[in-house]
Amino acid sequence: MSDQTRQALLDAITAHVQDERPGEELGPWLLAVNTTTDNTEGSYYTGDGSIYGTIGLAQTFVNRATATRNKP
Repeated sequence: MSDQTRQALLDAITAHVQDERPGEELGPWLLAVNTTTDNTEGSYYTGDGSIYGTIGLAQTFVNRATATRNKP
């Protein structure tokens, strides 16, 4: 990811957080994407924050996705 793209992404995430929760500061963040054309090399991950913060975000996503999927 280019520095320019990463900065644009960070700016957009920061603006979104301020829109949704004014006054709060951006903490750790994680971006995970997958392309549809190459399932072996098609994943990309980036983020900012401590390893513990980003792993926590990923685990929280998995927990919520699993809970939503398993609702009766």
